[in-house]
Amino acid sequence: MYTDVRAAYTRVLGPDHTHTLTTSCNLAGVLDNQGDHAAAETIYHEVLATQRRVLGPNHPDTLTTSNNLAFALDKRGEHATAEEMYRGVLAVQLQVLGPAHPSTLNTRCNLANALHTQSEGKCRDAEAMIRDVAATQRQILGATNPSALKSAHILVGILSAQGKHADAEAMAADVLADRRRVLGPKHPDTLATACAYGRVLRDQGRGADARDVFRDVLAAQQQVLGACHPDTKRTSTTLDALVALPLEPAAQAAAEHSAAALGALEALALEPTAHVTAEESSEDVRPTV
Repeated sequence: MYTDVRAAYTRVLGPDHTHTLTTSCNLAGVLDNQGDHAAAETIYHEVLATQRRVLGPNHPDTLTTSNNLAFALDKRGEHATAEEMYRGVLAVQLQVLGPAHPSTLNTRCNLANALHTQSEGKCRDAEAMIRDVAATQRQILGATNPSALKSAHILVGILSAQGKHADAEAMAADVLADRRRVLGPKHPDTLATACAYGRVLRDQGRGADARDVFRDVLAAQQQVLGACHPDTKRTSTTLDALVALPLEPAAQAAAEHSAAALGALEALALEPTAHVTAEESSEDVRPTV
């Protein structure tokens, strides 16, 4: 749809028209959500160059495209480049929009996410930044606003990266419950938080619990996103690795107990059943109606 509309706008209105640029950004967003970050990045680069030339570097549309491009770069693992772009956008937003504007807060949120994967020191900076953003969003937008939940979701990963697993687990459980209620259980953002929760469980050595979480996520992603989506493939790989791990002692004992109980039931099923009359039984046998 966006591909056809973009072609029509380019032909009729020209490549520099606002409608053409907006449609190109929408197309890039769809590609990014589908996991085709490279294609999205290419379109964002083209749009950004045009917007800087036509609208200027500080125009809101230019800043939005810069933010989206940085997001695509961060997803591809180019964290340092994404950080640099986010900081450039943030400097303008702080000056033009102010620190409490939703767009400014969103950029700070994305910047924190790009920081925490780079070094221990930057991870600590990211935690302080995202906590400040989350507090402001809760105050202005409400605790269950999708933007506030996004910040809380990012905080889960930052806490986990620092080994604060108990805090990360509690936060993940809360965010997952809120996203299920606000967005629905099969929304991609809800499934992303479920994955984060599963990773926290895995990192604490609770492989059996993590497997259960990832199995549920994988089934939902296959239904919603499709088997070929990068998120689905990533979950499948994580689940395969968890299945290959030996069970922890408690889970192993439970599995052995279940196997023993099943064996006993099977043995009983093979034994002949003696006929018991009503007179021979000590129980009150009621006539069948």
